[in-house]
Amino acid sequence: MYNKRDELITKVNDFVKNGAHNFIKEIIVKTPFEYYDEFLSSNIFKEEAIKHISLDAYEYLVRSYKENISTNMYEYEDLAPLLYIKYFTLGLSEKIKVKHIVIDEAQDFSVLQLYVLKNIIKDSSFTILGDLNQGIHYYRGVRDWSEIRSIVFNNSANYLTLEQTYRTSIEIMDVANKVISHIKDSQVQIGKPVIRHGEKVKVKRLSCTKEVVDDILVKIEDLKKSNINTMAIIGKTMEECKEIHKLLKKKGIEFKLITGSEKEYSAKQVIVPSYLSKGLEFDAVFIPNANKNLYKNNELDIKLLYVALTRPLHRLYIYTIGEVCDMLKDIECVEGKEYVLYRYLWS
Repeated sequence: MYNKRDELITKVNDFVKNGAHNFIKEIIVKTPFEYYDEFLSSNIFKEEAIKHISLDAYEYLVRSYKENISTNMYEYEDLAPLLYIKYFTLGLSEKIKVKHIVIDEAQDFSVLQLYVLKNIIKDSSFTILGDLNQGIHYYRGVRDWSEIRSIVFNNSANYLTLEQTYRTSIEIMDVANKVISHIKDSQVQIGKPVIRHGEKVKVKRLSCTKEVVDDILVKIEDLKKSNINTMAIIGKTMEECKEIHKLLKKKGIEFKLITGSEKEYSAKQVIVPSYLSKGLEFDAVFIPNANKNLYKNNELDIKLLYVALTRPLHRLYIYTIGEVCDMLKDIECVEGKEYVLYRYLWS
């Protein structure tokens, strides 16, 4: 009887280990990928999507998704819904034991990403930090912090607004605030700088990128004499950064080009596109071209320019090749080599 009992206990233990899993496998015959594909092809998704985006955008979304999966590829934005489906159909075998989670640059996370994270890591507390003024991935990021409070945390989270900025001087922050004010949105926050004055910010108008690089080199020598050590040239696009990097290399000046593939960097002089410069800070920053063709008066370009403007601690130099962008027309400009000052009216 004892032997039979032990044999039965072994069989029960084996069944308990795999029984629930096998039972679920019998009921749920589709993979998360198949469920996701079915959902994106459904009328429910189409009806809801068209309420928030145009029919053309919806059709492009579905078409690009189908092109991707034909080569077994998925977009970054697909990961959260796929994980959501897997968690609520099959569960997760891995137990994630974390007591507290800190998320930085949270404005670039979608509500669904945060919702899934909160659900799969149930017993953790969260500190979520972000700046909607720097939300350059607006097509997937947070638009309103109240969504996070209500959807992710069921209105149980504390919300604090930090308005004081400690990085930049008053003169630099004034320019950045004027730029971000072009976005007419109640969620836009105007930063309040600490009482620390610096040099006045000007826009210098030159005729070509080569002239901009030559002027930057002159200023670099002056900055080194003032113990300014870390410097960045922040362009808008990678193509612009590569062009400047090439011109500097020809002159024997070494600036590290940041491409986004680096795990870390230790260079004191870098060239980086604005969309990769968030979270970084430098003693001095050069914006090589802020003309109206490059930075248009739309939300994305305004935020990209704002990010670049808020990276320096002490010095900010802005150049324009041709007419300066609308967002900077209110600040003093230096025309060519004659250093003629003029002021645009703020509109």
